Amino acid sequence: RFGEVELRQDRARRALEDAAARLTQLTARLGRFALPPEQLATLPLPPMEVVERQRQQEQALEGRRLRLLEDQRAAETEATRLRQTLRTLAGGSDVPTPSVIAQARRDRDGQWAVLRPHLSNGTPAPADTVPMFEAARRGADDLADRRDRDAQRVADYLRAESDLAACTERLSALGRHAAALEQEEQRLSQTWAALWRPASIIPGGPAEMAAFLTQVAAVLTALEQRTQLA
Repeated sequence: RFGEVELRQDRARRALEDAAARLTQLTARLGRFALPPEQLATLPLPPMEVVERQRQQEQALEGRRLRLLEDQRAAETEATRLRQTLRTLAGGSDVPTPSVIAQARRDRDGQWAVLRPHLSNGTPAPADTVPMFEAARRGADDLADRRDRDAQRVADYLRAESDLAACTERLSALGRHAAALEQEEQRLSQTWAALWRPASIIPGGPAEMAAFLTQVAAVLTALEQRTQLA
């Protein structure tokens, strides 16, 4: 009978030693978050479902960011193509669009406004007034003539110009979207850090912290088993 008591005591001692060894091993696996098991048991840790929700939100945010980058690259490529189209259509000279012709006529009228009083009053005009008026008049007339001859080129230029304006506005809108996305990312990061602050833990990403919570659960189970055997 005495031998049976000793045997049971020996078994209990070995079981306790095994439980303690397992607890030490599991605690060591916590890495940079390793704490005494008794202290781990008191930490106010967020539940696993909160960590999973954070993971899903970060994943969705990353997807939106990648799509935004793709849209920005596509818009920048299109803007570059349209600028090249405009340079090609211009061919080194002004394309006789309505706005260019209107400006040439304003220049001509401005030169005429300087010259006309001298012609009306019979006073001599400055030496360069007449040549400047003639140049402005010829320029306006030439643009008007070219508009009729180059109707298709003008139409293509105006279309590319309009498309470039729309593309530029899209790039501005995408830039505003990127700024809003960055703010959302910052808020998510701040919320994530706040979840772990009561436990005085600076968290890693959701995947790392999910593994940490799983490991903590294993440590606490081992702690309970050792306590029961003690």
